Amino acid sequence: MKVIAVERMWCEKPIGMQEMLESDRIADPSGVAVTVIADSAIVRAGMPLFLPDFATDWCVEFEPAVVISRLGKSIPARFASRYYNRIGVMGRLMPPTGYCGGALASSFDGALCAGPTVEAVEGAEWTVSMDGRDELTLGSDNMLIDETIALVSRYMMLKTGDVILPCRSGLHVKAAIGERLTATLNGLEHMTLKIK
Repeated sequence: MKVIAVERMWCEKPIGMQEMLESDRIADPSGVAVTVIADSAIVRAGMPLFLPDFATDWCVEFEPAVVISRLGKSIPARFASRYYNRIGVMGRLMPPTGYCGGALASSFDGALCAGPTVEAVEGAEWTVSMDGRDELTLGSDNMLIDETIALVSRYMMLKTGDVILPCRSGLHVKAAIGERLTATLNGLEHMTLKIK
């Protein structure tokens, strides 16, 4: 299992994404920023997130998550909805802008926290709020789930259980020891995250 995070804000469309999908050739991927995160970075359900010593100015960002349900490679966007069946929320420890930590900054133990997943319903919206402070609603036109699955599958085999974070939400709060964060998904409490 792997976690693939597309590093674009929900309000941005990757430059050249459509052209990349329509081309018969596999295009140079340098136009799309993607981070592959080790599955060992995920905090087990019910466990607290232990903030590393180096993460003093980091934040926790809640992002949409899609769980792949079938093995696939070079999946056309029009068939991508057949390759996932669950959605959810992941809390991701994010460094300050300009931080250059490479793979170790995205895949250290405890870099991701996952809530339970729910069945993906075609055309459903993803509404997440954080402790009642902020709320964001995203639809398929913002998340580009099908297009993202199609694009990623041109470069790597997607396997059952892989998780794709199709975009960044911008919903974040400073990561601080003692903080207790609650995220709701579509109006229901979805995940409680304790930081120690």
